[in-house]
Amino acid sequence: KVRGTVAVHASKTMSRPYYEEVRQEIKKLAPRAKMPPYEAMPRSAIVGLVDVVGCEAETNSKWHDPGQYGFLLAKPRVLLKPIPCDGWLNFWEVPEDLVRRISRQLK
Repeated sequence: KVRGTVAVHASKTMSRPYYEEVRQEIKKLAPRAKMPPYEAMPRSAIVGLVDVVGCEAETNSKWHDPGQYGFLLAKPRVLLKPIPCDGWLNFWEVPEDLVRRISRQLK
């Protein structure tokens, strides 16, 4: 039921083992990609936008949980400066003042 542009929120917490797992996976998929050091990763902030263009029940993605739907994403946009914001599980409405701050960065 979710389609269109959504904000990408970086969680307040991320374990170092999970960070290392993702870092290794990114190295395999995109060897020239740069990932910030663990200590420099943005936390509890909106870090970008992405478009949800579909979902599928079956995929070969390593990140897909069997039995769950996976979102198909397009047009990732990284904000120049993360916007501090408490987050919640699942999809939630971005407060209007933060929508304005995001819009200013995209101009």
